[in-house]
Amino acid sequence: MKYRNMIIVGAVLSILVGFIGGKMLMADSPTAGSEGDPVVSKSYVDAALEERIQELEAEVAQLNVKSQAMQTMINELQSKVNKTSTSSSSSSTSGSSSTSGSSSTSGTSSGSTTTDHSAMVGKTVYVRQENNYVNMRDNPSTVDTTVLKKVEKGEAMLVQEVRSDWYQVRLTDSTVGWVAGWLVETK
Repeated sequence: MKYRNMIIVGAVLSILVGFIGGKMLMADSPTAGSEGDPVVSKSYVDAALEERIQELEAEVAQLNVKSQAMQTMINELQSKVNKTSTSSSSSSTSGSSSTSGSSSTSGTSSGSTTTDHSAMVGKTVYVRQENNYVNMRDNPSTVDTTVLKKVEKGEAMLVQEVRSDWYQVRLTDSTVGWVAGWLVETK
């Protein structure tokens, strides 16, 4: 019986020593995500980098849109300056100033239409209320183009470029294509 009690006490002490020793060893192990645990920290870094890359890509897209809008504005201003200098030089050198004046006026009115459309660059447009969707196409036309996607009512489209009455737009899922300007509106 004496040996039996000694065996039981020895087993209990062994369990206690093992439990306490294990806790001490675990206290020195690295925390998840720390430098001492590189596998976990690498996954955290990868996730953080991916998120930051997506943010930067969105910023670059917005800056590209703004850049295109500014370039369009510069081109329009240069065109107006050239028209003004051409009409003033032709009116001072020839007697047909009324003809050049009328062509200059018609050029200005068509220029203002272009200005209105180019002002859409960088704006968000949506499907008009009377439509359920618009077709997003690979080219600014309804002839010989492919429909890339049907854009549903309420889905935001960021205008990136304007050609005549067509808007090149980017969706929130980064799909880029052309929609007819007369089928969309700003809100």
